[in-house]
This record gives sequence, C-alpha cells and structure tokens, in this order.
Amino acid sequence: MESRCYQKNWALIFAISAIVFCLFVIAPKAWASYGHDLNLSASNPMVVRGGAIGINKTIVKNISGKMGPTAMFSVAAGPNQGFKSAYVPALFESGEPTEVFTVNADLDADSRHSITGLSSGGEAASNGLWVSASASALDNTLISTEYDGGLFLGMMGYDYRINKRLLLGAALGYESTDIDTRFNNGTVQSNAFTVSPYAAFQICDYLSIDVILSYSFLDYDTVRPTFLGQATGGYDADRYMVSSNLNYYYLTGNWNFNARFGYMYTKEDADGFTESNGNRVQSEDTKIGEFQIGGKVGYFINKFELFVGAYYIYDSTMTKTRVLAGQRRPSNDKSEVEAIAGINLFANDTVNLGAEVSTSMGRDDVDNTSVLINISFSF
Repeated sequence: MESRCYQKNWALIFAISAIVFCLFVIAPKAWASYGHDLNLSASNPMVVRGGAIGINKTIVKNISGKMGPTAMFSVAAGPNQGFKSAYVPALFESGEPTEVFTVNADLDADSRHSITGLSSGGEAASNGLWVSASASALDNTLISTEYDGGLFLGMMGYDYRINKRLLLGAALGYESTDIDTRFNNGTVQSNAFTVSPYAAFQICDYLSIDVILSYSFLDYDTVRPTFLGQATGGYDADRYMVSSNLNYYYLTGNWNFNARFGYMYTKEDADGFTESNGNRVQSEDTKIGEFQIGGKVGYFINKFELFVGAYYIYDSTMTKTRVLAGQRRPSNDKSEVEAIAGINLFANDTVNLGAEVSTSMGRDDVDNTSVLINISFSF
C-alpha cells in the first residue's frame, strides 16, 4: 500500500512545527553554555539525567505502542479457521483496508483477505490506560565524585485519541533514589512525584511527532560523616522537562523498523539548606539538554516482537560537575551510546506487555543500566 501524507489540516501541522522549532532553536538559550556549580549532592547531572530520561523513555515507549505497527487477532474464515495473528502499520487516515502481514505459515490467501479487526479507517481504540515500572543502577567510579545506587520509577497514564491522527494523554509518576556518595562516605535519598502531559500527531502514514512535558517535585535527605559524628540535611527541588521526538515506522513482512530523532531539555532547581552542624549549602541549578538519534529493529514471532536498538546521545547543554581544588577532575564528556534489547507481547486485541533492558556506554567513569516493564490496555 502506498504511503501518503495528509493534505489537510495544515494549521495544525504548522502549529506543531512551530512548537518543535521553539524546542529546538529558541527555548534553551543555554545550549552553548555550561554552568560550573559545585555538584556534590543529589543534583549531580548524571542523577538528574537518570530521572528525566526515565520519565521520557517511559512515555515515548507508550506513544510508540500507539503510533507504531501493532498486532491484531481475528478469526479467519476458510479451510484454516482459527485464531490468527497479523500486524498492521500505523495508518489512521486512509479509508482503504489496512494491509496486513501474517505470521502464520498455514494461513492461505482466502483467509488473509477475511481477517477482520483494526483498519486504517480509524477503528483503533480511542482510550488507552498503561502502567510501567523501571529500575536503574547508577554508578560513578571517579574517586573525587564516586557514587553508586539505584533509581526506581513507577508511572501510570491515560490517553485518548481525539481523532484519527491526534493523541492526547497525561501521566503520574513516583520516583525514588538511594545513592551512596562514596566520595564523602555519605548517602543521598530522594522521593519525587511527577505529572506529565503529552501529545502525539500522525503527520504521514509512517511518520509521527510527539511532545512531552513534565514537572517533578523532589524531597532530598542527605547524610555525611564529620569529625564529631555526622551531618544531616534535607532540601526540596523542582525539576522541569520538555522533549519532542520525530518517529518513523516501517513494516515489511515480520520486520519492524523504527527510527527516532529527538531532543530533551531538563532543569532542576534545588533549594539551599543548612546541615545539622550549621554548615550552609547553597542552592544550585542543574541543566541538561540532549539530542538523541537512532532506532531499533523488531521481528514478530506469533504474539511476540523481539527487538534490539541503539541511540547516539549528545549533550548540547550540561551543568558540569566541579570538584574541590587538588582533586581529580571529571571529564564531563558530552556523548554516549545507549543500547537496548527487549520483547513485546501482544496478548490480545486490548492488552500489550513489554520489557526492555538498556545500558549506556561511552561516558568516562559513569554507567547507567536500567530495566523497564510496562503493560497497556486499549478500549
């Protein structure tokens, strides 16, 4: 089936293009600048990055499940009757029957034409409900900034398909971190609550764009040893995140290709506070902006999709980690490669489950490995 771009509703397309232009060009004036705050607290850029990326990745995965190729299941007529599975590309505007790609070798031509279910005429379920959980291991091996610990993120969301092309949704999340700051033999713990509205728009048959906003309120607790015992402290922080992604989907046979180009900008404002021993810690801001480009390749096997992928990440903005005089300085390098592998299970027409593992490579002294599990319902 020939892929076609939509020729109407140019005002909406122009509005979305303007939003993306602002995200990429106007809004983050600090793209070319770097801060020099002393980041020896939970606002270390890599910790802030872990939280923001977790939120962004979780919502992007859900959107991809709605806008990308998916499975449909039906009873096929003909000599090989039974519960058959097929896969449909992300088409919502065309009034013609959807081209399906079957994975059942025994499904004959007559049965293929009799499959019913999703079509490109906009019969996709309007409502979506999803839940996800992720856990990340954060590690820094540089002696002057050394830390290790974990980050947990749980999210749930609801979205609604306004029409054949526009999807609107919102998500709520809870985030918890527990970090051992080995450079000072201390600990940092945090709890956060997040609200995140999002939208996705189908530009062409295989091309979509999304915009994600989020606000998180964080509560931090710190402990570090002193000569006379230990010093404790606590402070609040506000984190803001905005991202936009351009997605391309291509389905051929049982192979599913997805390419993505996006940008994410996050800023965390941490309040100043006084430790229990009277030491005053100044407020600090952490800014991170990063481009992402890459993709993944999936292969459908019956009700399963196995996939692998990789993304190149480049920091256009990053608040540098600074250390005390005489200590070894971190490289504050600006790029990494994230590798992912996972599986999706299309249980039936309404329930999808997924799991993936990702790990970052290429940054000096720091590592981030995470596991993400999600389940979504369409109705």
